[in-house]
Amino acid sequence: MPAKSAATSETGDPTVEFEVWAVLRSSTTTTVTGPQGAICRMAATKQKPTGWVQASTSSLAGREGQVVVYRYPAPPNGRDAVAGQDSVKFTWLEGLSESHAVSN
Repeated sequence: MPAKSAATSETGDPTVEFEVWAVLRSSTTTTVTGPQGAICRMAATKQKPTGWVQASTSSLAGREGQVVVYRYPAPPNGRDAVAGQDSVKFTWLEGLSESHAVSN
């Protein structure tokens, strides 16, 4: 199965070797659906979030199911021209997304 990426690869992006995702989850579940339909299941013994994760239905930043991404090699800095998963245009800074989970 091909690797899934959180954002759409665009012209000029280097071929993605790997991504690390930090997927926000609610305090009531150990399963969350992340980008590209990826399912993340946490161990039942994993610490619960400390309360700053917003409900998935909220309009606030930091919603359940959103993701912060580290991509290597890094795509060009700046906002994607094309919307990817969840209609999000990622904003990149040296391989780290500055959008989706932390801002709208």
